[in-house]
Amino acid sequence: MAAAPADVILIDITMPGRDGLWLLQQVHASWPGTAAVIMSGAQDERVILGARQYGAVAFVPKPIERELLRQALSLAATRLPS
Repeated sequence: MAAAPADVILIDITMPGRDGLWLLQQVHASWPGTAAVIMSGAQDERVILGARQYGAVAFVPKPIERELLRQALSLAATRLPS
């Protein structure tokens, strides 16, 4: 990311060590132009609201459905700087 920041990232909420919200905060603080899509098997409203607060542009529930992922990525692409 430091050498070539990604335009869009997919972040899973459940990760070893720290969670996806922590990672989202770090990415948003360092690379605010990177659009983030959050994924999770837990439909926890707290997690979804937290993800939005920290800059996620979309939430995709697991198991991932192709069309929902496509829509989330399309939305993320519209949030990219021109």
